[in-house]
Amino acid sequence: MVGADSRLYAYLWSKMYSQDIFQYLKTKGLTNLEAAKALRRWIFEPRGTYEPDVLVRNLLGRPVSLDPLLTSFGLSH
Repeated sequence: MVGADSRLYAYLWSKMYSQDIFQYLKTKGLTNLEAAKALRRWIFEPRGTYEPDVLVRNLLGRPVSLDPLLTSFGLSH
């Protein structure tokens, strides 16, 4: 059962990052070229060079937030 637990944890962790980045893109405009360039520069180009929280902080200018994930599940705090 440990394997399934760790996969669920990893899934939720990656969903937290993706939902926060998606919220950023929605705020900037999903077709905003500058936001797309920032995403490429801060997330896709460095790839695994840095820890995910560093990459996301570089893109968003702040630490990752749990709020977009909770909202995607229909929850908020």
